[in-house]
Amino acid sequence: MSKPEPSNTIQQRALDLFNLYPHSKWHTENVSILSSYGDSEIYIACSGGADSVFTLLLLFAAFPEARCRMSVLHFNHSIRGDESNADQNFVKNLAKELNLNFIAKGAQDNKKIDEGSLRNERRAFFFEILSQSNAGILVQGHNLDDVAETLLWRIPRGVGVEGICSPRPVERQEGALILRPFLGLSRKEIRASLNKFHIKWRQDSSNKSVKYLRNRLRENTMIHWKSDSDRNLLDGVKRTRELLDEQDQALNQWAQEAYRRSLDIDQIKVSLLSQFPRAIKRKVLTMWLSQKTKLENVHQHHIDFLLNSINYSRDSKIDISDDLRIAYKKGTIYAEKVPLETMDWGKSNLPFNTVVQLPCGNLLSLTLIRNNSSLNEKILTGKVDQENNCYLSSIKIEGPLYFRQKKDGDKFKPMGLKGTKKVKDCMIDRYWGEYKKASTPIITDSLGKILWIPGFPPDQSSTIEGTETEVIRLTYGYSDAL
Repeated sequence: MSKPEPSNTIQQRALDLFNLYPHSKWHTENVSILSSYGDSEIYIACSGGADSVFTLLLLFAAFPEARCRMSVLHFNHSIRGDESNADQNFVKNLAKELNLNFIAKGAQDNKKIDEGSLRNERRAFFFEILSQSNAGILVQGHNLDDVAETLLWRIPRGVGVEGICSPRPVERQEGALILRPFLGLSRKEIRASLNKFHIKWRQDSSNKSVKYLRNRLRENTMIHWKSDSDRNLLDGVKRTRELLDEQDQALNQWAQEAYRRSLDIDQIKVSLLSQFPRAIKRKVLTMWLSQKTKLENVHQHHIDFLLNSINYSRDSKIDISDDLRIAYKKGTIYAEKVPLETMDWGKSNLPFNTVVQLPCGNLLSLTLIRNNSSLNEKILTGKVDQENNCYLSSIKIEGPLYFRQKKDGDKFKPMGLKGTKKVKDCMIDRYWGEYKKASTPIITDSLGKILWIPGFPPDQSSTIEGTETEVIRLTYGYSDAL
């Protein structure tokens, strides 16, 4: 059967596309929101790629009464030169043919081309525009393959239900609604439908670059995952995302009630929180920390620290950002300001069996202790609080130990890491603020080799083998945490 002859205008092709994909094939809640929010500005993100062109044309065709409130958003990352500019011109011309408002912005710094930076730049642009409107709606063209790729992308990072069921059809962020009406459609189906009506789109050459993890997952893992599955993979991913979303909504409702009960002015009363399961405690602490820090994403490393402090009833503190510290003391979790000034320590000897007070006020000690089966098992199974303690092999280390602050060019090979990594990057991965980076001691041997940084496992060259009769214990923390 031959393809139908193309309609004369892109507007007519959009209507043809809508006949193939009426509202019944969209996400139900998306249709309800777009139909009922009669005063909201509607912003449609369009890169020029197939998915966003598909979304733009269907929005145009499906809601003719809302076209006067529609704007097309395009962010030009400017990393592909003429190709990037051609993408922008393509989207601009498409918006003109549809008689829709067009808003574009170029990247301020095209040196940062990692996935995270590019995504954050786009997001900042979208929310800059949304903040200027009343009850704005952002529509994005994510599809079912994006859901599967996000699942693969997030699992190695360690995420809970909330993270693993993203992207969602409906999200509320910073006072705006984000809609993704076509999460149930595959990438292949979307492209086939555009081809059927002779609708063009732009191909982004950077989607083939292996330096981006998502591209590697798409070109390698996804292909094998689909072929190795004994049933339709994307149908299973779709159903899994829906079920996880249901469960997350239930957990959120429960957590909201637990949050209300546990909150005492602006502090968390642990005695009231302790009656709930660990998953609910995690969500409550995440909610509370989000309010205190105004961070877009709360790092679960910080939540783990607080949960462990509660579990062991141990007073403790952790720096969340440059100027904010979270403390657990006497059954209460609260926030306090961190002094921002740091002193230059230089390099200092760390003597055995002595507690040293660092210029930032924290304490550091070095002791030689006798090993036993219980301690040995704890160390070898990784049941050590890396924020405050480290055990090193007394056999592998010769000479005195020293402590100093982080220096440019420092490299570290903590246990579990395949290769050496810059200390700066290790700290960035943990979302450490500048104050914490400067005030956390670096423990080295006499030759300057880094043996431990509080918050990380010890260096691989000095880890316990299990045969030592004595081990070196390093302890770090606040005066009321030691």
